[in-house]
Amino acid sequence: MPVALAFTLSTLAGCATQVVDLRAEDTSTLSTDARVSWALQGKRTEEAQAAAELVPRTETAFFVDLDIAHTQGGEDEFALPPGQGILLGKTLFTGSDLNVSFDATRILLDARISSPPRNGFVIEGFFGLEFTKLNLTLRQASGVTEESASGDVSSVGPAVGLAVAWQPIDWLRCSTEGRVSYGISSDVVEVAQSSLDIGVGIHPWKHVGAYLGWRTLNYGADDSALFSSDIHLKLAGPVLGLRFGF
Repeated sequence: MPVALAFTLSTLAGCATQVVDLRAEDTSTLSTDARVSWALQGKRTEEAQAAAELVPRTETAFFVDLDIAHTQGGEDEFALPPGQGILLGKTLFTGSDLNVSFDATRILLDARISSPPRNGFVIEGFFGLEFTKLNLTLRQASGVTEESASGDVSSVGPAVGLAVAWQPIDWLRCSTEGRVSYGISSDVVEVAQSSLDIGVGIHPWKHVGAYLGWRTLNYGADDSALFSSDIHLKLAGPVLGLRFGF
């Protein structure tokens, strides 16, 4: 899994090692999530009630959603060129055999408005408040010993998104959903995220369904105090989820 490193202008006081940004690209991940939807307005049929996320309606519908997601990243291995280092907390990592691993948790509470269905197609827009926590761990083997350090970046801020779905039958829903968010944190100047989900929802039971898809996620934290630099992650991988609708 390739990892690219970008220079920053900051240097460690008292030494010539140059601190670089942490930039991981094309990193494989596995995401799991659970979404609960409450319908505030919108006519439903008894058969359509089985579709937990976006059900056939005869008018515009409004929902409140709670989405909890966890993304687990694989471990990337890379070597730093001479004179470059990554600072995590108070630990400076230089040289080769450096591994980085991470996981992220996201909680999104949003309000959604959905158009009436046309030939099975619906368009849904949403806005809400998102909390994100990113955990990072760096490890480096040196002879028979291993040095490691870890830390986390938490942020909260607004999120907006758009979804396009096609539901040919009551229990099957194909969808594409995009989302962008901007967060603030005491540890960084700003956190920006964007994601794109493409997947299929299956709803064989009333109020409960399953989701299988593919998620790409971009994460950026500028001027992180944790790293004394920036963090940029480009992630992609399958997502498995549960859907509950009321």
